[in-house]
Amino acid sequence: MKKRLTPKYRRVLIKLSGEALGDNEGAGINPKAIHEMARQIRGVREMGVDVVIVLCSLFVVTPRVLLASILGAVTANLVIALNHRAGRYMGM
Repeated sequence: MKKRLTPKYRRVLIKLSGEALGDNEGAGINPKAIHEMARQIRGVREMGVDVVIVLCSLFVVTPRVLLASILGAVTANLVIALNHRAGRYMGM
């Protein structure tokens, strides 16, 4: 029988830097590192913990691209928030 873990916190904030996403040479983004982080975050989500991810990418992209990304994220979150209905979404 599986033992269910009880999380200490119900909500967590994870701050990721551009350096954490980079490859060993310090340039570009390492897909394997991102996949591993996503796998770990999914495990935490499956325990019922709300997760907020903050990505600090100012040193990876130009400020103009960063601003466009932030505006896109805010727009997407507004659409999700306005269309949210309890029970509509299921975890995988």
